[in-house]
Amino acid sequence: MTSIPTLDAYSTKTDYKVWCRYCQKWHIHGQGDGHRMAHCYLRTSPYMETGYFIKLAGAWQDRPSKAFLPKVDLEERLHFLNIGR
Repeated sequence: MTSIPTLDAYSTKTDYKVWCRYCQKWHIHGQGDGHRMAHCYLRTSPYMETGYFIKLAGAWQDRPSKAFLPKVDLEERLHFLNIGR
């Protein structure tokens, strides 16, 4: 059984934003914690299969700087782009 990850969400006045470590973009969802379907630009992202849970971690202005956000390494990213070995 595949476990479903929980991502930190940061709130704006109208929505929640979560960082996708696979496509390295912010995904926008309606406010409220719970399960969401992925809005990945990377169709081979594991999030596309399971979705993810989001949990409010703070306000948008308190989000981590991009340098501290999780990312997949280059080899793993190439794999998800279907151009890896």
